[in-house]
Amino acid sequence: MNNHVIEVNKLSLSFTSYGRGLSQISTTVLKELSLSVDAGEVYALVGSSGSGKSLLAESILGILPKNAETSGDISFLGKALGVGELSQLRGKEIVYVPQGVTNLDPLLKVKPQLLLTKEMEERKSEAFETLELGDEVDGLYPFELSGGMARRVLVSTALLVDAKLIVADEPTPGMTREQARRTLQFFKDMARDGKAVLLITHDLDLALEIADTIGVFHEGSLVEEAKREQFYGDGEALKSELARRLWRALPQNEFTDALDQIDTSQEHTSLDAAQEHILEARHISYSYPGQKEPVLKDVSFSIRSGELVGLYGGSGTGKSTLAQILSGLIKASEGDVLFDGKLVRDMVNSVANPVQLIYQHPELAINPRWRMKKVLEEVGQDNKDLLEQAGIKEEWLKRYSYELSGGELQRFCVVRALMPSTKVLICDEISTMLDAYTQAHIWNVLTSYAQAHNLSLLIISHNDALLNKLCDKIIKLENL
Repeated sequence: MNNHVIEVNKLSLSFTSYGRGLSQISTTVLKELSLSVDAGEVYALVGSSGSGKSLLAESILGILPKNAETSGDISFLGKALGVGELSQLRGKEIVYVPQGVTNLDPLLKVKPQLLLTKEMEERKSEAFETLELGDEVDGLYPFELSGGMARRVLVSTALLVDAKLIVADEPTPGMTREQARRTLQFFKDMARDGKAVLLITHDLDLALEIADTIGVFHEGSLVEEAKREQFYGDGEALKSELARRLWRALPQNEFTDALDQIDTSQEHTSLDAAQEHILEARHISYSYPGQKEPVLKDVSFSIRSGELVGLYGGSGTGKSTLAQILSGLIKASEGDVLFDGKLVRDMVNSVANPVQLIYQHPELAINPRWRMKKVLEEVGQDNKDLLEQAGIKEEWLKRYSYELSGGELQRFCVVRALMPSTKVLICDEISTMLDAYTQAHIWNVLTSYAQAHNLSLLIISHNDALLNKLCDKIIKLENL
């Protein structure tokens, strides 16, 4: 007798859309996928962005859109379930930690969104304390939270009910390494209590700390299932080449693009005095309206042409706030930001602003009413070679932002920011939601472009291994 809590057997998933002349187009995204998670097991599903990992989670939860067509079986505790039965289990026997922070309603404060019963109140206090969320978070709106804080609020929902299966889709982006480890330890503790945990993550490195089984996923298929003990050395114990490449793509290993080796090396352009640029932050302080304590206090530094500078700090230390101040999107409470001696905030309304920001959450940075082609046309970005180097497929240009995965969408955000007028590019946690394949690829594209065009990069990240790999110097922000 097996001990499977959830069992997926030959699951296929496709979506039907309409082309010209009302012709129907069917796109298959999952192909006869089979996997199981036992009681007491943490199963980590890792793989390339856009490969269908989140769609598997939505299939298990029964929350697919109406144009989805499925075949195969999903069984829970040995019983095959339909969509209606899955919906009855959702939030009770099966708990879902969603990927996007957009799952939090921006019009409601945090506490009402948790839908607490009296029994949950005590669990919620314990969960918030362990997740380093203070009581004041109850009364905040989602936009008042940092990315890491918003994700910890989402993670807390898994601790409020006594479910048998926890499906966690990318629960740790935006957190420091230590916060992410502590968060994942919750899921490990749940498994020790006899629950089954399906962890969907881009972060193989973190997954290996808690997972019993690693499933390597690519283009809708399960390429390999391996025990964590098989990930060592050069990946010689792994069966598939794709799994070995995924292992080697980590920053502490080779950090090479695991999917396609596009040559992004370009000849370096030498600088003359007229091409030298400098971005200066002078004594920057910032306090949010209504809050007594500043989130930033007397921050000063400079970035010169061609420099790759890292910005490291815990969740809530003001990294994203500083990024928006540096790019002129919000005004500092005190201090100034200058580019070549001119105030950056005076340049912000120009498409040709020399200081560009790539946001942490790509889904919040793109107009959902525009197709991706128009998103690029808005800034005059038509460099086909750059699109190819970034791995953007021509058919993606016809899609809306919500029809792309996080990794696919982030590629557009990167390319959109790389205009000829860009001299300083601020990258705010742009790879926290990306798998090792895509992460290595995008940083390869960005650093090669920066070298060729003497572009300065300010790389904001919680990943010290990534910053040590890429940066000339690292600035650390501390909690005030």
